[in-house]
Amino acid sequence: MIRSVGCGRRLRWQLGVAVLTALLLGGCGTLQTRSGKPGASPADPAAARQALARGDAALRSGDASRAMIEYAGAAQLDPANAEARYRIGALYETQRDFTGARQAYTDALAVLPEHAAANEGLGLILLRETQYDAAQRHLQRAIAVDALRWRAHNGLGVIADLEQRPQDAIAHYTAAIELQPGNAALHNNLGYSRYLDGQYRLAEAAYHQALRHDPNYALAWANLALVRLRLGDYAGSVEAFAETLPPHQAYNNVGYLLYLEGNYEEARRYLERAVALSPSYYAVAQENLQRLQSAARDGSGSRRATMHWESRLRL
Repeated sequence: MIRSVGCGRRLRWQLGVAVLTALLLGGCGTLQTRSGKPGASPADPAAARQALARGDAALRSGDASRAMIEYAGAAQLDPANAEARYRIGALYETQRDFTGARQAYTDALAVLPEHAAANEGLGLILLRETQYDAAQRHLQRAIAVDALRWRAHNGLGVIADLEQRPQDAIAHYTAAIELQPGNAALHNNLGYSRYLDGQYRLAEAAYHQALRHDPNYALAWANLALVRLRLGDYAGSVEAFAETLPPHQAYNNVGYLLYLEGNYEEARRYLERAVALSPSYYAVAQENLQRLQSAARDGSGSRRATMHWESRLRL
């Protein structure tokens, strides 16, 4: 969840007080978009473009503070320059200052509502804030203007998954993968949607593709373990969990999931194996065995709990 932060955190770079006073308005650092002061300098688009170029050069050299100064200067020189405000937002976002990024993207869209990158950036921040309807509007506008915005496609896929529209999610993830074929997270997301749609073999293939691009991707290993369990490959599920977890935890996870599905006999085998692998301190498996004994008596296995556990493995 994104928390609101104070004005003091909005700029994380060491900008001089004189520079801030010259380039920014107000206590919270909102960029001045137009001047109502008598005798104010007229807009200078050419100088603004030069400032943007200097900012880009500073950013390539690793000087984010100088880049911010130049981008803010470009916005001051040309109030109609949406790109300057977008780049300020992108800089805030790299510093994980999502409040600052959101305001800058909003400022950019006030100047140019069809700015694809600003729509994408704002949409993804709104998605983080669980404002799904607003996020979807901005992300859809982004790809309507520029179909190559793969992050917008990914965000729309996430929203579709959350709204239980796996076919729409699959379409968006597929479009994103066509633009970023080596992105392991996109293949993982595609696998998740196929899993939700009951396409278990295709989901398994997508997770393998994710791991081909990033063999250490823990989330893809966990999701692969889940789909193998759904396919009845319990040993394979343990193997997948064990890629990122100690063996006793891998056996416990499989045993616990089998318990939640009501497969008590198999659950017992895997939970007992977890205890055997770590009898001295692995109390979790012991507790799960006790739950299993109670469930076997009253039939209280919970499919709803299984789905909740799966959702936590979502990117």
